[in-house]
Amino acid sequence: MTKRSLGSGMWFIIPAMLLLVGACSPRTGAAPSGQLRASGESVADFYRGKTVTMIVGFAPGGGFDATARIMSSHMAKHVPGNPNIIVENMDGAASLIAANHLYNLAKPDGLTIGVFNEAQVVNQATGGEGIAFDARKFGWLGNVQKVNTACTVRADSPYSTMQDLSRRDLPPLVLGSVGPGTATDEFPKILSSVFGANIRLVSGYGGTAPIRLAVESREVDGLCWAWDSVLGTARNWLETNYIKVPVYQGVEPDERIMSRFPTAVRAIAD
Repeated sequence: MTKRSLGSGMWFIIPAMLLLVGACSPRTGAAPSGQLRASGESVADFYRGKTVTMIVGFAPGGGFDATARIMSSHMAKHVPGNPNIIVENMDGAASLIAANHLYNLAKPDGLTIGVFNEAQVVNQATGGEGIAFDARKFGWLGNVQKVNTACTVRADSPYSTMQDLSRRDLPPLVLGSVGPGTATDEFPKILSSVFGANIRLVSGYGGTAPIRLAVESREVDGLCWAWDSVLGTARNWLETNYIKVPVYQGVEPDERIMSRFPTAVRAIAD
């Protein structure tokens, strides 16, 4: 990884996505569709009158949770048979607990969907600790969105620009983090290791909703998270000018961010 000036390409970060994954057999990777074909039962017949559980790997009130609940309301209308779809939160270890549960404990019967951070797949490839699944054997359904990550900082913080993040005459910028494998953790670490940002991470929150409360109680100064989550769950921060954005990550400029925070620096894929 090469350190560059702020005006040029900076680093590569995988944009955050919300993944939908179906439970499958850990030994074979088989999805229940084969069972349906073998019995001659239609998809509509299979799902009619049943309940599908969507497990979200983060605490209620965050971006993953909000998007999953929106998806569940629409999926119930479009899945043949119109099953009831409920959302259950299983937060912990940056959604790793949910991913492991989906692979090892959820029945591969077509009635369980998992939503977890895509970085857990990268953690498997890089030998991360605690991985108890094989991503190749999940029944992948797709991803709902691809979003930019923004560092939102309380407006009364002295950190207003990207250049301020490297100052040593200021106290550390305290950011809340869910844990390794999430944008709340990885983006601040890159800012610190590559650009010498004066950041102190407070890790272990169950999701972005608890971190928001920590920001408002002045336990931390801010967090780095999906901009769509900011718009969806913290719009009051924007309406009251409660935050500022010194830096964000995006392959392309995000006009939504730049129109509101014109001094924000974009971290682009290089």
